[in-house]
Amino acid sequence: MFDWFLILFVGAVGLYWQSASRMGELAIVCARRECKKYQVQLLDYTVQTIHLSLSRDHNDQWCVWREYQFEYTDDGQVRSRGQLVILGNRLVRITLDSHNTLIH
Repeated sequence: MFDWFLILFVGAVGLYWQSASRMGELAIVCARRECKKYQVQLLDYTVQTIHLSLSRDHNDQWCVWREYQFEYTDDGQVRSRGQLVILGNRLVRITLDSHNTLIH
């Protein structure tokens, strides 16, 4: 019995890790696109997960709500922060400190 539980647990962790890495890559793509749009430089080409929870989408289905933050610069000297939210596999909101919020 314990063997089956262990196999299921390892499988669930593997699926979560795969999903988290795909959404992290999507977050980087979205952050790059937004930085390019406003002609600012994405720093470190990374995003950090700051919040993870379950939420309902517009179809009333449960999805994972992920919030990420990233850093960018306007002038090469001052670091500013950006934040984006992905619900399921859809970008919901992206914000740059020095620009207006864009809600998708």
